[in-house]
Amino acid sequence: MNQKRKKFETKSVFKAIEKKRSKKEKTIFFGIIIITVIYYIFFESLSLGGDYRYDLYIFWLPTILGFFIAIKYSFISEYWSSFFLDVIKEKSFLMKIFYPIFLVIMTFMYSVMMFWMPSNIIWDIFNKIEAQNNRIEIFQYPIEKFNGGKRESIGFYFNENWETIPVHYEVVNPYLDKNPHNYKIKIEVRKGLWNNYILESWEIKEVVNR
Repeated sequence: MNQKRKKFETKSVFKAIEKKRSKKEKTIFFGIIIITVIYYIFFESLSLGGDYRYDLYIFWLPTILGFFIAIKYSFISEYWSSFFLDVIKEKSFLMKIFYPIFLVIMTFMYSVMMFWMPSNIIWDIFNKIEAQNNRIEIFQYPIEKFNGGKRESIGFYFNENWETIPVHYEVVNPYLDKNPHNYKIKIEVRKGLWNNYILESWEIKEVVNR
């Protein structure tokens, strides 16, 4: 009788710890989301250019690492721990196919929000610090496209990379019915980390004697 009671008490303590951990994890999760949204709206720099090192070290490495951490330690681990049993028990053939896909996507999105977003913010901060130590460089490039609609922007190639600068509708509206190849964009940038440049200012100029 005492042995059963001890087992019950152990399970109760374990459940209480798990519940507390889950609550703490959710608080951290939503805290990261709120901080990330605030940073992206008010503080994130507009960066041009790119490098494989960003994709490798800032996006993929934290995201893949976070994926396996999520499988082992997050609230998603509960689904993964019973994954094979759930798939075997599932009678619907479609669910046997879509449940694993859904679980992988859910875990990947969790990893992106919990690991890539914070690493991207940290990288952006160091990118801005590096850029402030470098001089302003001026470039001019042909404009390839004026984008209207819901996401107004100016499109052009910067160092062979396709880039867009988001703008207000009032800025791009006068150019929507004009040939973008009759215009060029003058940009002032500072070089940051890994061939990325922080945009300081920009200006649309008409091409003369085209």
